[in-house]
Amino acid sequence: MNNFYQLRLQYFGTHYYGWQIQNNEKTIQGELDKAITRAFPKSTFKTLGASRTDRGVHALDQLSKLSIDCNVPERNVLKAINDQLPEDILIKSVLRTSEEFHPIYNVEKKTYLYLFSSGISSPNIYENLYSYGEKSELNIRKMNEAAHLFIGEHDFMNFYTLGSDVSTTKKKIFCSEITKLAENDFPIQFSGEIHALKITGNGFLKQMIRLIMGALIEVGKSNIGLIEIEKSLNEKLSRKLSKVLDPRGLYLQNIKLRD
Repeated sequence: MNNFYQLRLQYFGTHYYGWQIQNNEKTIQGELDKAITRAFPKSTFKTLGASRTDRGVHALDQLSKLSIDCNVPERNVLKAINDQLPEDILIKSVLRTSEEFHPIYNVEKKTYLYLFSSGISSPNIYENLYSYGEKSELNIRKMNEAAHLFIGEHDFMNFYTLGSDVSTTKKKIFCSEITKLAENDFPIQFSGEIHALKITGNGFLKQMIRLIMGALIEVGKSNIGLIEIEKSLNEKLSRKLSKVLDPRGLYLQNIKLRD
């Protein structure tokens, strides 16, 4: 008889090819499954994640369902698996759940952060690894104005890349803003001034946030304006507004389940 658990995880994605298991590549789910195998060698199990974070993307709050044919207290599951995980992956909490619970279909909202710095000529090693550094001085006020334009339900046909089947490119965004990262609201301490795009939606397309952030960087550099952002949400463009920005600054911050 299977038992079911919700796992909440943190990880740095720098050395991994994303969440989902891939042949011959090192992934977060792959390392999680290896750890579970070592922790419970006589059990059969299955894991399913709520979000397929891409190569190099980090998570402060990833959600996974564990289905396993042994009955173990939550605290023992937490310790047993954490003892087998590499240092850059950590299970924060374990809760029992039901067979009916689905970590994708039961999600109401996801919140991501994209961390970036502006006009810093010599960032420290943490900024190089865990945020995006733009050497140009960016107009943060104008970027925030542009970020607000993404709020609401839109067709994000210009803000995703091919690679996974999607039934629709329409998504609903509840929050989209540029904020200054405070010292105490992030697990890494940066030496310079760090800003973040905070964006919450009912779902996201492949590389959607990195393309949005790339467009906002172009706004901050005065290469494009608000008119171009508005146009991109209303008609198919012949080319994207920006490149896909580096994954190092992207963090899955929170997954909210339906009540």
